[in-house]
Amino acid sequence: MNGYRFGPFEVDSSTRELRKQGIAIRLSGKPFELLLALLERAGEVVSREDLRSRLWPDTNVDFERGLNNTVNRVRAALSDAAATPRYIE
Repeated sequence: MNGYRFGPFEVDSSTRELRKQGIAIRLSGKPFELLLALLERAGEVVSREDLRSRLWPDTNVDFERGLNNTVNRVRAALSDAAATPRYIE
């Protein structure tokens, strides 16, 4: 597997799959890219600007809303909460 393990989760970057205890969890597109960006720099603070340049490099979007929505989708997939974060702070 080319990927990452954390808690009960596995992320395979080559097949672009997220699994929890072997069961696939649907996460694709920007949310999957966000998760990979955070995993690649685990333990570090990843700036909003770094995320913007990776996820929306040549697109004019409402970045703040787009990023917040994307983070919320990743948190939902991981059953993580902003008030009591386990994986995304």
